[in-house]
Amino acid sequence: MRILTPPARAVHGTRDDSRRQGSEWLGLVVLVLTTVWVILQNNGRVSGSPDVPPADFIIITVPRITRVLEACILAVGALCFWRRYHLATHGPLLFAIVGLIALGAVGMIRAPGHAVSQFQGIYVYVAPFLVFLWCVVSKPHAGLVKAGYWVLGGYLALCVLYFAGVQLPLNRDRGDWHRGLFGDAHLFGTWLAVVSCVSFSTFLRCGRPGWLLAAVAALGLSLFPANEKMLLFNFAWIGVATIRRLPRARAGVQAVTLVVLALGSVVLVRGLSAAGDRLLRFDFMADRSLSEIGPVAAWPAVWGAYVQDPPALLLGVGPANFGGVAAGRALATDRRGATQATVRMESMLVTAGVEGAFLLAANTWSNLAAEFGAIGFLLFALGLATITWPILAAPPREAFGGKVRTFVVCTLLAIVFQGFVTPHTNWAEPALTYPMMLSAAFLWCRAEALSLAREAGPVRPAAGP
Repeated sequence: MRILTPPARAVHGTRDDSRRQGSEWLGLVVLVLTTVWVILQNNGRVSGSPDVPPADFIIITVPRITRVLEACILAVGALCFWRRYHLATHGPLLFAIVGLIALGAVGMIRAPGHAVSQFQGIYVYVAPFLVFLWCVVSKPHAGLVKAGYWVLGGYLALCVLYFAGVQLPLNRDRGDWHRGLFGDAHLFGTWLAVVSCVSFSTFLRCGRPGWLLAAVAALGLSLFPANEKMLLFNFAWIGVATIRRLPRARAGVQAVTLVVLALGSVVLVRGLSAAGDRLLRFDFMADRSLSEIGPVAAWPAVWGAYVQDPPALLLGVGPANFGGVAAGRALATDRRGATQATVRMESMLVTAGVEGAFLLAANTWSNLAAEFGAIGFLLFALGLATITWPILAAPPREAFGGKVRTFVVCTLLAIVFQGFVTPHTNWAEPALTYPMMLSAAFLWCRAEALSLAREAGPVRPAAGP
């Protein structure tokens, strides 16, 4: 427990010390939830996949019922923590969570379908917010967050070793099977891209060559898993970071960065041209108009749902009734129960084929707008703004806080970006959102403490005798 314990400790036997001990144990639970649990859950998902590579390694098979248990624990815990909430700071997020759940319940009444999938359709949008509440109540300190990074970093290193030593030699031409120990290649590619982006920004900030080496290595490895979306994101991040920070960096950092970027561009172009369609499947878009591409076609489909059911403009068509992750499960589990838009879901979710990320006329944010309506979309935006605004408004001054903030911003932008393309591997992926929420809660608590300190004003010394 020593690595998880903050430096300052109160005198034993006091009520404050008892409360602090409770927060320490809650912090340990949060650490396991946001690292070990999501790792095991994501890895165990491979066992239920119809497309299991011959070189996959399953640590432990996690039954689906455990996700229901997770939802119950998170919801009950959020209710039990009500004494620790402050309406001025937690109120908007609580309002967003309750509002989304209420809208989902109304949608289930208006358009009942496959009940389990409809509950999942609510939970995938609310779960990261509930995890954030747990993390905020535990008041995570730097030691706890660092422990989480060690767990995640160690697991990612094992994934890279397993991919390079086992999967790459056996599945050289199957980018979808280059997943390491993750449940899918897209998540593996996303984590590699996030590591590359954060490492590159850290290098520009501190000038240590080890961070640049990590950025280049992660970028090179991210070429193998089939996630062309995050390759674009990685290039965009590096370009913006270079424009923003390179002019203010030291001369040596500027020279090394420019040389590496030039050499990397040449190697990248040659590598992509040799890899062909296995890595980037943009060629299929050249044969189609913009309106035929799935992420673009998703939004007219939302409007079509509103036209068929006018109250859905405000209330939505109901969870699992449009085309997201839960809708796909409803269609696969019970086609008769998936009564709403079954024909549309079959055409979009089943016949998408290998280029599913581009042919799938549904994504995370169009699905949110369709299933929860304009009210639900605004409630979700309110919850997200409640978390991110204090973090963006109060940038940390110390080096570790700056790295955590870069990780949160990079991961959140990656989630939002991928959410406009596909309903998978973004907000509905606990192995991506839960670690981000732990880091966000760390920064959020520090920003809240700083705000309270400013409101209290400077502490005056006590008068002498």
